[in-house]
Amino acid sequence: MLYFDSAWRYASPAEMPSEIIEAILTKVIAPAPFDGPRQDLLEIFKRRFAHAQGQTASRSSSESWAESDLHGYMRGAAANAPLFVEALHDALMDLYGRNPLLGTPPWAHVNSVLAPSGYAIQPPNLVVGRVALPVQVPQTVPSLDAEANELVQRSLAESESLLNNGKYRLAVQEILWLLETVSTAFLELTRFRGHLFFGTGGVHHAETSPPVPGGIPGTDDRTGACRAQARGTVEGVRTDRADHLQLGRAGRSRHG
Repeated sequence: MLYFDSAWRYASPAEMPSEIIEAILTKVIAPAPFDGPRQDLLEIFKRRFAHAQGQTASRSSSESWAESDLHGYMRGAAANAPLFVEALHDALMDLYGRNPLLGTPPWAHVNSVLAPSGYAIQPPNLVVGRVALPVQVPQTVPSLDAEANELVQRSLAESESLLNNGKYRLAVQEILWLLETVSTAFLELTRFRGHLFFGTGGVHHAETSPPVPGGIPGTDDRTGACRAQARGTVEGVRTDRADHLQLGRAGRSRHG
């Protein structure tokens, strides 16, 4: 027995679509575990679907007739979709009571077959409406700090690998890209007006303009004292040997 609006027992809110009837027969009843003759399995379901429409089912003369009779009772019970679903639930519970070790089709599987009708079984209730499928949620979600640390470590490891393989220019560009990424993130944090932030020289209020660290452009187009010097140094580095580092103007691309 399932719990639902008792008025539906007397006035059907909807019919069960014919395609659901066929799907129940082939995907739920046919593969259901059973330790006896198949006709006995069919008789269990036949009795429940007959009861759903106020009838009593007698035993069929053969398995083929039992299958035919069951199909007829299911079509009759389909006139009232809630009673149809209740009959299916009760028959499955009868199977479980007969041999609990064999089990029954999982409710998730049964509900997937019933899903197009808008009905689902969540014992002891009949649920009406679309049933949301469970979503797998990761047990642990990495924090932003962890993701940032992973990015830094991955970039450092890549730079070291490039350096070990003699790719000096790419190794330095990897570090420059990392520094630019970190400095950009720092500058974005300082753009929030009206909040305190930590910078060179201590704690400052965001409404004021704190000293700009060397090598990092200020939010008001100021440049730290060390930036011009660092630019001149980078642009001036040259080597006479082809297998050593040669730096020109550093672009914004990671490995440009």
